[in-house]
Amino acid sequence: EKLEIDTLFASERLDRFVPILAKNGYKECRELVVKNEEQFEKDILPIIDDEIHKQIKEWKRRNPNAQDPFEKFLDQYKLTKYKRGLRNANIESLDDVGDEDLDDELIEEIITEAKITGLAKKKFKRAVKEVQSGKYQPADKESKDKPVVANVDEAKDEMIEDIKPLEISSREELSLKRICTEPDEWKELEKEKENLTRLALLEMTPLLGRFFHKMDKAIKQSQKLLNYSPTLNDEQSKAMSVLMDNVKPKAIEAPKDDDSKGNDDHTNLPDYEQRKSWEEASEVQIYSESKDKWYNGQIIKVDSKNRREIEVKYDLGSHQRTKQVDRYGKEVRDRKAMEGRAIARRIQVDIDVVSGLMNEFQKNATTKRALPMALGVQGSVGAIMVSQSQMRQSVRLAGDILKLKPANLDDKSQPLWDAVDGGVLHILKSFLEMNKISAQYFGYFLRFNSSFQEFISMNAQNKEVSLLVSLEHVQQDITQFGEFREKFEIKLAELTGEATKVIQECVKKHIGEQQFETARQTKAKSKQEYLQKKKVYDQKMTTVLQKIENKRMEKANEQATLAELEFKQEKLEESIKRKQGYIKTYKQEETKLLEINFDAGF
Repeated sequence: EKLEIDTLFASERLDRFVPILAKNGYKECRELVVKNEEQFEKDILPIIDDEIHKQIKEWKRRNPNAQDPFEKFLDQYKLTKYKRGLRNANIESLDDVGDEDLDDELIEEIITEAKITGLAKKKFKRAVKEVQSGKYQPADKESKDKPVVANVDEAKDEMIEDIKPLEISSREELSLKRICTEPDEWKELEKEKENLTRLALLEMTPLLGRFFHKMDKAIKQSQKLLNYSPTLNDEQSKAMSVLMDNVKPKAIEAPKDDDSKGNDDHTNLPDYEQRKSWEEASEVQIYSESKDKWYNGQIIKVDSKNRREIEVKYDLGSHQRTKQVDRYGKEVRDRKAMEGRAIARRIQVDIDVVSGLMNEFQKNATTKRALPMALGVQGSVGAIMVSQSQMRQSVRLAGDILKLKPANLDDKSQPLWDAVDGGVLHILKSFLEMNKISAQYFGYFLRFNSSFQEFISMNAQNKEVSLLVSLEHVQQDITQFGEFREKFEIKLAELTGEATKVIQECVKKHIGEQQFETARQTKAKSKQEYLQKKKVYDQKMTTVLQKIENKRMEKANEQATLAELEFKQEKLEESIKRKQGYIKTYKQEETKLLEINFDAGF
């Protein structure tokens, strides 16, 4: 609400003094107020005068052969010491000296005002007459208009005119003196500015308050998208569905800066290494033409002869399907990469608060002034949130990398994995640090909203309350936020520095991309060999198990037959025993009958 120096000085044509005063800590007009002219000449004027003379001295150093025509005129007539006095009398150039209106009476007035004394009076009168009559010949036009260039380097800048700084003119000095000693003239302007500032803030602060309130809600909503867990939560799943429903797969283009290779060269794909690393059980997304939708899937088979051909199993909900595709084709994509992209895109949508308030920001010229600030805040929030999203993705990828770590490390791979472990720890530390400082950063938004509401309330209760009082908490929040931003930037620089150290450590241990790629390929080769041998093992095991099952069935059948035979044997033995009993009884009866017949005499 205070009238600033640059505003007032622009209207008084004192613009060139603004940087000089700002350099010495003067920004507001009230800081220039002095008690009297003596204090002005002691405290204010020397600041500007000394700096102007430094600029002139520097100009002369750059242009040692150049001389101002008026200074040359004064030197020639030995009047240099009266230069300031002549300037006070508005005589600042040869044109002023040769003015035809300068008659004897005016010349005497100039002598008096410039305080020229003694023989110098006659010198000045003679000098004026000679200039007016043409006897005095000023420097030629070339030397007058264009200073002599001191060296070859400066000659290269001929097109840029090196103008000599002017000393403080009498008009400028009088205007500056009036501003410093008679502040009542511009205090009305300051009061008017305060009233306009109050009205503008009363219209802007409610809108900015709503903006920060909505931004706080948007940030909290977006934080759900940054949740880290092995499975996606509802918000993350919704974000993924946006990129999965009714989205036609686009052809994967090679980088435009390399036209030397044909379109069939899949090594030019931006995600070539990622696709190349897919193995059985890798998680991907597959596009269904019939459903016009992307589905989460898993690679269940990699062609042993043509590793480009992969078979993906995916779940349609009611049933599962499989599909053979080219790993470098457009119908398949990496699931984790799409997850990160979907979350980042959803965050950008969620935090776009300005679009929802655009009509309010475009209401009038005053509210439009708040739009750049809102867009700046939204942009910074977006950058922070996307950075957090990328760090979340890094944490997930770090987990995948650690799954590749062998149980037993040899001397060659040990340094590699030591560096990888260090990098993973750095990612986790950075993730936690970023979350912490981001929460503090976003916490200021509610504070701003509260301070705006307090400003509105104070002005509603007392329309005469000063802006200094009503904006106290706003100014405190802005000051503290500025200090926090400095710490925020320092912390980001530290995290970047730590990341650089991790990279440097890898370099020191001679671990680069080639070695890591070699280790990765070795791991992939070992895994492939394992899978092939496992496939042979599974086939043989299936054959053996089938033979065992056949033998088991044969044994069961034989045991059943044996049991049946044993049962028959038991029955036969019982039958034989029973029949033997019959035979024995029969023989006994037969013996008795024979004895009866013998006695009867047959």
